Amino acid sequence: MSDAQVVVLAVSCAAAAALATDPGPWWVLGCVVLLAVGSLAARRSDVGVTARSFAVAAALVLLAAWLGHRAEVGLGAGAVGACGGRAVVVADPVRRFDGVALEVSMGGARYSAAADGRAAADLAPSLVGWQVDVEGSCRRLEGPWSWRASRHLAGRMSIRRAAVISQGSWWWASANALRGAIDRSVAGLDPDARALALGIVVGDDRGQSDVDIHRFRVAGLSHLMAVSGQNVAFVLLAASPLVGRLTLGWRWLATVAVLGWFTLVARAEPSVLRAVSMGLVAATVTWRGRVASGLRVVAVAVVGLVLVDPLIVWSFGFQLSVCATVALVVGARRLGRRLPGPRWLAVPLAVSVVAQAGTAPLLVAIGGAVPLLGPVTNLAAVPVAGWLMVTGVSAGPVAGWIGSWPAALVSLVDGWMVAWISGVARVGSNAALPTLGPPGAAAWVAAVMAVLAWPQATPPPVRGDPPEAVARRRWRARGCGAVLAVAALVIGGDAALRLPATPHAPAGAEGFRVWRSGSVGVVVVSGWVPDRTVFDAVRRSRVRRVAVALVTGSGRSVSATVWALRQAVAVETVVAADPGSIRDAVGFTQGSGRVGDLDVEASVRGGEWAVKVGVASGG
Repeated sequence: MSDAQVVVLAVSCAAAAALATDPGPWWVLGCVVLLAVGSLAARRSDVGVTARSFAVAAALVLLAAWLGHRAEVGLGAGAVGACGGRAVVVADPVRRFDGVALEVSMGGARYSAAADGRAAADLAPSLVGWQVDVEGSCRRLEGPWSWRASRHLAGRMSIRRAAVISQGSWWWASANALRGAIDRSVAGLDPDARALALGIVVGDDRGQSDVDIHRFRVAGLSHLMAVSGQNVAFVLLAASPLVGRLTLGWRWLATVAVLGWFTLVARAEPSVLRAVSMGLVAATVTWRGRVASGLRVVAVAVVGLVLVDPLIVWSFGFQLSVCATVALVVGARRLGRRLPGPRWLAVPLAVSVVAQAGTAPLLVAIGGAVPLLGPVTNLAAVPVAGWLMVTGVSAGPVAGWIGSWPAALVSLVDGWMVAWISGVARVGSNAALPTLGPPGAAAWVAAVMAVLAWPQATPPPVRGDPPEAVARRRWRARGCGAVLAVAALVIGGDAALRLPATPHAPAGAEGFRVWRSGSVGVVVVSGWVPDRTVFDAVRRSRVRRVAVALVTGSGRSVSATVWALRQAVAVETVVAADPGSIRDAVGFTQGSGRVGDLDVEASVRGGEWAVKVGVASGG
């Protein structure tokens, strides 16, 4: 098959798995598969290449549909009511208030489980691969289908009693030991920096705060928290001194072993599976002495993953990973040759620009906007993140096993790199920076495609060229310039329209409201809201700074909301009903004031403070 045909096959298999249509009796699928196998076994003179390719493609698409149908039917096989027995931990426990949340597999079904009290204490130290004996109750799981399907969840389990049976097979024990060594190598960092380091190196995002999740997402750096092809490349680089000494066949086996082990360490998340599968395909191509384009490697990897796990097509992380990878293998090198400037700057910038263009449609569909300066933040953070991955997969395990001063040295070096990456995320997530909505994102993608499609420059006319050839070259160059000019206008206009110059309805939710006047904001906090609500409200309001935060509620939960606000934007003054519970806060006084075009009035009603914010008359 040609590269284009393999790409069409990959898209068809993914669509068939998503539709999950029952292809009919099993013998129909068996006949098609036998026909495909027979066409492959036949000599080239007996069966044409086109017929053979069509038979194989039809068999694979039907197989993907059948496997997808079986997988979706299997999600409804979860138990309901009292349940218990031997289970296997399939997702590391995460602490939730006074309990833990984890995922377990029992009786061929996967459950989203929660435990508290004694059961939580017994399950807290468990890791993926551990076998536990659980007892509790099961029920149907509610939630978006894409989330349930991508996690293979058949139900929800409330665990009342749990006991560890064993720490799993030797391969899980070895993977968990390596993961523990990497964890110990960064034990000298503060909890937030440690969570970021583990997220970048092995994709462990359990300890990351909502503040860091928000900053990396808004700055366009959230992909650093997921294991990708870059991590796989560094793992193979770390193993190359040993693997490279082997013969070709043993080198392929060693590569498969290393990638399989790393999959266990990184917990086989969708982005991990995509990167590892591409590594396996590339290693197999090299072993067989063949040559394959990057696009072909991606397509073959997608076909293989869909056949192994049809529900992976519902994973947003898998979709983002595939889109970014396709954009990179198709356009990164071409765009890098066309951007002006030194190669050390043009090539990384081209990678960032193409990756954002490839993922922009998905990001807009999910989050409504993409950061305009995302390529710039990636240009500043990704190289340092690469060095952090190198130290994490090479020096990290050694330092973790030895301990003492090697671990302290690795923690020191990793701390510097994490501080840089976190600082880039902090700057890139500033609420005043522009973002692109659907029109701007579409113009961004069109501009990148125009640069890739048109010639790099108008070649000088050659003596003897017909006039129509010269005119055609000029038309192409002018057409590219026109497309870029229109795209620049749309991008700039979309970014400007998303920065309102006059006060609008307040952003936020009940308990937290943000009013905007120019670039200055007024915030009213009357109760606790999740940190993500605070971050989203600040981002939507587009305030550069908060002149005054008026806190009418009290208690630790409200002070936590004010803390989250201070992480998202600079706050000049905090006025609180209970100033003793909030750092650098002052008490309320009755009266009114003005912040830009906003009138602010504070009064006591029924023994409690009330605040009224509105647009000033004539403002």
